[in-house]
Amino acid sequence: MNPTILQLRQRLALQTRMLRDVVNEINREPPPPGYKQAILDLIKKHPNTRPRSLDASFKYDCHGLTFAARRTNIGSDQVSWMRDEDDYEEVSQNNVLPGDIVIYKSPKGELHHSGIVVSENKSIGGPWIVSKWGECHEVLHLLYDCPYTPSTVNFYRVRP
Repeated sequence: MNPTILQLRQRLALQTRMLRDVVNEINREPPPPGYKQAILDLIKKHPNTRPRSLDASFKYDCHGLTFAARRTNIGSDQVSWMRDEDDYEEVSQNNVLPGDIVIYKSPKGELHHSGIVVSENKSIGGPWIVSKWGECHEVLHLLYDCPYTPSTVNFYRVRP
């Protein structure tokens, strides 16, 4: 049996339900010095969040967390068609459930962040989300308590 040789940068075999290849990259390079401080700075700016880890990782991004089980980086330019080809349907915030996803769009309409709903909190703060902030770390946060605001948000649920 041959051992698998892991390269620092590698592509994961990943497709939508419609069998279209998703361009992605696993980056196993260690973060350069300074990322730990970037994480601590984000925590100071968002004190009501709960970091799941204080370790930076380039192995996956927010879209890789949301659509590929924390396995790879996926560019924002692919998320809309992936969402469509994987049979997600939009749901209102009032009907959101744990396991649904949230997609953040900038004021200009550019998709720039995604996460997974982990609590259907109906309070003013909205549901709790787990997401990955850039190349930093995973965070449990309220819907709008993150660096990706102001944003328009949409919620989606995959059809079985």
